[in-house]
Amino acid sequence: MPLSEHEQRLLDQIEQALYAEDPKWANTVRISDPRSHYKRRLIKASIGFALGVVLLMVGVVINLIPLGVGGFVVMLAACLWGLSSWKRMNGFGDASSPAPGAPVAGKQSRRQRGTFMERMEERWRRRHDER
Repeated sequence: MPLSEHEQRLLDQIEQALYAEDPKWANTVRISDPRSHYKRRLIKASIGFALGVVLLMVGVVINLIPLGVGGFVVMLAACLWGLSSWKRMNGFGDASSPAPGAPVAGKQSRRQRGTFMERMEERWRRRHDER
């Protein structure tokens, strides 16, 4: 949905004020690609995974079970963090990207129906409208 002229003018004024207040930050934000942020997160997740492997191996070698379990937990957390970053970087977690298959006629996909709270609010409105 496009912005109205008034909203666009307000947005431009806010943007100019931010540039005037902190030009270095504004330049960084303007130039940076969101994918570079997710690439950095992937690198950090890889380092965390490697650290988890080291902790797991050290725990096994010195027969210290809590250290090994902690290493496994670190590996798992790093994998989840890296996977979420990878999905967002490639657009799989983007709500605006189309679903891979067309929905079956007569059934709505989850994105078309909205979130759980939106559906509950709609039910609430319908209940009060029926009265």
